[in-house]
Amino acid sequence: MIGIYGFINSGSDVEQGESEALLEKMGQVLSHHFPLITKSIFNNNIGLGVVNRNNSKNNGFLYSEKESDISIAFSGIIYNNTELMKELENSNLDPSDQMGILIQLYKEKGIDFARNINGPFSCAIWDGKNKRFIIAVDRHSHRHVFYSITKDRLLFASRIKGILQDSAVERKLDEKTFGHIVNIGYPFGDGTLIEGIKWLPYGCLLIFENGATRIYRYYDYVYQEEARGVRRDKAVVLSDTITKVIERIINKYGCNTGAFLSGGMDSRTIAGVASKMIKGIDVYNHLTGHPGDIEISKWIADRLGARYHYLKLEEDYIAKHALEQVWVSEGMVDTTCSHFYSIGPQIKEVDTILDGLEGRVIFGYYLNPRKFENTSINRYFDIFYSHRWLKYFNGEIGEEIFGSKLKEYKESSREEIRDYFLNIPQEHYLNRWHYFYKTTYLPKYLKFSLSGMNLFNNIVTPYYDNEIIDFMLNTTPEERAYKRLYRMAMKLLIPDIANIPSNWYGLKPSSGEIELFTKRIFAKLDVVLNRKRAKSLSRTLYSNGRIFDYAMSISKNCRDFITKTLMSKRCQDRGIFNPEGVKKLLWEHNHGIREHTKRIGYLTALELFFRLFIDGEDFNGLSI
Repeated sequence: MIGIYGFINSGSDVEQGESEALLEKMGQVLSHHFPLITKSIFNNNIGLGVVNRNNSKNNGFLYSEKESDISIAFSGIIYNNTELMKELENSNLDPSDQMGILIQLYKEKGIDFARNINGPFSCAIWDGKNKRFIIAVDRHSHRHVFYSITKDRLLFASRIKGILQDSAVERKLDEKTFGHIVNIGYPFGDGTLIEGIKWLPYGCLLIFENGATRIYRYYDYVYQEEARGVRRDKAVVLSDTITKVIERIINKYGCNTGAFLSGGMDSRTIAGVASKMIKGIDVYNHLTGHPGDIEISKWIADRLGARYHYLKLEEDYIAKHALEQVWVSEGMVDTTCSHFYSIGPQIKEVDTILDGLEGRVIFGYYLNPRKFENTSINRYFDIFYSHRWLKYFNGEIGEEIFGSKLKEYKESSREEIRDYFLNIPQEHYLNRWHYFYKTTYLPKYLKFSLSGMNLFNNIVTPYYDNEIIDFMLNTTPEERAYKRLYRMAMKLLIPDIANIPSNWYGLKPSSGEIELFTKRIFAKLDVVLNRKRAKSLSRTLYSNGRIFDYAMSISKNCRDFITKTLMSKRCQDRGIFNPEGVKKLLWEHNHGIREHTKRIGYLTALELFFRLFIDGEDFNGLSI
């Protein structure tokens, strides 16, 4: 898995041979199974390593400078080299020399070296003269890092499995984080499923100095608190900024760049802008149950003069790729999300792909900025919590699977989330909402999504560029509500396709508005009257079968694999899931009584995590 790894020994009796062997094992497990390469150096109780794809433009490097006694492991890319050079006293550096610029930034700015870096990165720095060891991640935690402290050393890696190569790290389930995943669908805070291994938060440095560790935050999100007004001139600035960012990415990676195109607002804007810079750009659709329409994405591609590619998902993709996905995501996302391991190898035309992941977190949600103006913060939290959380295991279903533990998980998670939410340094409720998602959900989502996608292709997310985020932080809540400002910018960037609905419900894009409206009404009636199993309205509308049915895949194509996994003696002996509750869940789903797609996906991922990461079961000939 692309990233960095290593350690600093703190114990005086640690043998060099043992440390070198540990560094080698960490690199081996992080590069296992995928076409990745590792490089490492060990010197004076410091071990540093990088993992990268062969011939990748992710620019991972290792460097050691004897004169200053500085060693660096870096993974990622810096977009604003030229701007950073203007801040430095040494202006004789080559603008393309990321390594030289990074080292000079640290020499001149110390622990504030990362403050103005624009781009996804993680790095580790050993400063021998000051006896200081630093681990850093970018502003948004695109390139995440985990760490653990034992009596002998501080370990770090871009994956938990790297840290587990040290036998001093106990393979014990973190009950608190497990409760978060059961309750809200992802880890909240800095915990992981392994007790004693933690996330390094977004925009932070971990500093080890004078025998002690501390977290130093160099960046945080600060929103404008003005609650009124939408300035149309800002749409011009936003459209220019989006164009500038995409152009900079294409200049960095070259014209062998494509884009995902689902037909939604974010993907069509990125593909539309990029198509002006790359004639006949390759665009990819991997429709997997979301409301985007194949016909609309093809139609948009034709309008852009792009080469359209449909990535077909295997019907039994969960059975084929679930173990691989859990190996990479390390149990923190359900197995229905393993589709990237099916479609990734199909992309052969380009090296780099632009993706509009979670644009709503940047540009705004479909919320009224005045709705809760006179609501108390405590009442607002209750509304926020009840409206947004993924309650897959609520009520009777959760109790049947987790028993009395469920109540403990729910109460613990809710109180922790409440404390965090009430202490967010934003007054306006919409700003508080955005801040919460940027700082808790987004870093975890980026790990889940990009960790698998980046194994096969270099995935770049233009909307998480610092310039775009900084601009949106200075917009009013009203400009972000309903994506108002972004929609205005879209009309400037892609006027011919900005107003086309993202879903035509199986109709051709040339169909009239009345026909579209009529089909939507009849579809809604069909769902209500016939109580169809599929929750998503759009999934019920495709007689041509072009929407991938996750529920059907689990109940038919992947049924044997999931049953063997969740009803195995090993799973039952573990005692975490109630066998009778799981059996009932599978029976209801397989017989079409009630859909449990996401619940089954999470339970399967957690059981496979226990096997790989707690039990140490082999994966393709290598155990963690």
